[in-house]
Amino acid sequence: PEYITTDKRFPLITSKNLKGDKMDSVTVVLWIIAIIGIIVAIIVKKNMTQVVGFAGEYWVQKELNRLPGEYLFLSDVMLEIDGKTTQIDHIVFSKYGIFVIETKQRNTYITGNEHDKYWIVKAGRKKHYMYNPIHQNYGHKKAIEQILGLDDNQVIDIVCVSGQANLRIKSNKVVRVERLVDRILFEKEEKIEDYVSMAHRINAMNIVDKKYRKQHIEDIKENINNNTEELRKEVVMNRCPRCGNELVIRKGKTGEFVGCLSFPKCRYTKEIKKSNTEDTTLF
Repeated sequence: PEYITTDKRFPLITSKNLKGDKMDSVTVVLWIIAIIGIIVAIIVKKNMTQVVGFAGEYWVQKELNRLPGEYLFLSDVMLEIDGKTTQIDHIVFSKYGIFVIETKQRNTYITGNEHDKYWIVKAGRKKHYMYNPIHQNYGHKKAIEQILGLDDNQVIDIVCVSGQANLRIKSNKVVRVERLVDRILFEKEEKIEDYVSMAHRINAMNIVDKKYRKQHIEDIKENINNNTEELRKEVVMNRCPRCGNELVIRKGKTGEFVGCLSFPKCRYTKEIKKSNTEDTTLF
């Protein structure tokens, strides 16, 4: 029947009206879902670096939970030493040594070695440079040695890479996340007796104040921004993106250009562009 009700106290409701109302409700719901999706996408894009970092640290922490019960670990530790703050992703305490772990989440091609100041990171045709995390983690290692009064061989620094990164790194200090536990358990010589008290000491020193931590992050960003140009000048003249060997300035028929030291085995070249200043860059 066309009418659902004929009660004069209420407006007449027809089956056509009901279908229209139902469609309107579905449309409203779809619009709400779409708006929420856009908002989430904007938030994720704006904080992509932080999201990726959290993902990497999550997988490392999951692996550390597989360690035997005698091993202790702390995550996301911020310490102040000589008026400066340092943030360490993970610290594992055991009688076989203290392991200081720097986490990197990457799904890109990475090339470099233990002694390079910067590593080359490539994603498709895009290329950028990252500060060598081995150098970064070495500072963390020395901080722990200073606080706990330990020797160099008692603190082991490890860079753990999670994700699907294609690594071309020449260093035994770098491991993939699935090999992290094996690397830690590889140490069999007992080096530390009171590692439990050391874990409690570091935990007590850990800075958890949100404002303090936020300021630490802002200081890091400012430092990165201030050194961007220096990084560009230093890196582009340093390593070949194809083979990793040194880049050198050569002279050709049309003037100077950058070529690979491995020539003719590697024929990578790059034009030297003159900017409005006296600086010379490859960008």
